[in-house]
Amino acid sequence: MSQGPKKRSSNTGKGYRAPAPTRDEPRRGLLGSFLQPRPAVASPMPKGWLSYVRGLGVAFSSPILLGLVPAVVLVEWLVLLAIGSQGPFTFLAGAFQWPGPGTFVDTLVSAAVAPSAGGALAAVFVLLLVRSALLAFVTTVAVERLRTGSSSTWALRRALHVLPVMITANMMGLALYLIGSILGQVLQQIGIGFLLFVGGIAATVYLTAYAPAIAADEEHRMPAAMQRGIRTSRMPASGTLMVAVAYTIAMFAIDLAYLPSAGLRVTPSVAQWAGVIAIGYLNVAVAAMFAFRYLSVASVVPEPAPPQRRR
Repeated sequence: MSQGPKKRSSNTGKGYRAPAPTRDEPRRGLLGSFLQPRPAVASPMPKGWLSYVRGLGVAFSSPILLGLVPAVVLVEWLVLLAIGSQGPFTFLAGAFQWPGPGTFVDTLVSAAVAPSAGGALAAVFVLLLVRSALLAFVTTVAVERLRTGSSSTWALRRALHVLPVMITANMMGLALYLIGSILGQVLQQIGIGFLLFVGGIAATVYLTAYAPAIAADEEHRMPAAMQRGIRTSRMPASGTLMVAVAYTIAMFAIDLAYLPSAGLRVTPSVAQWAGVIAIGYLNVAVAAMFAFRYLSVASVVPEPAPPQRRR
């Protein structure tokens, strides 16, 4: 197995690539770059469709990712059977969805698994942690494969560094989901409630798309990785907003039309197995797409401001 990423750890704290020149600017908070004017840099960000094609190539060329999706679906199905859940089995298609759409699926699954309010809340956090671990690993494998052309045990170790960032992204998704749900109920009478609800889900994708790849590729801590990810999303002509909206609409349509389509059976049909696994691969490709898009512009994204020393 390739050990390329591990051997390059001697770089000065920036993972695979050489550090970009830092800029002398005041320190900002987690959302500081989101609230400040966009940096005046040209964006070589690839087109959305081209990025997704590259993501599909990464997903289907990696033996680890090819085997991971059906294995996770099988394990989750056995767990649901063990706890006596009655489905739907198709809910398992949301195992690899990105924060935002994945948060919506977590609420559906938690309501099916634990009818009580307390149990459903606990189930949401359990599902959040499981999906965070899965997406952290998928993102790390994608980054390593894009950088070196192969995968190694480095990805499993590096995923532990990405996990806090992925958990933060999912927690942000949960917060925006709740805010969107509340505003949606309040403003439903004037016809924009549903738009606000979907907008909150799309905003999660927009704000968290690149932070996990940054954590996998570089040595930033969680706040700096989140800040740099938002800067990447806000780069001029990046197209991240359109990608986030398109992905959200597509997954939202699948979540509403496909996931509740059948109950959990002892032996689900071949079509259900195929559909759930196929959707899993499509979402793995999305994680690889975000990694590819970030690595394409990593050298021109402004670095986070260095922390100021206390007097």
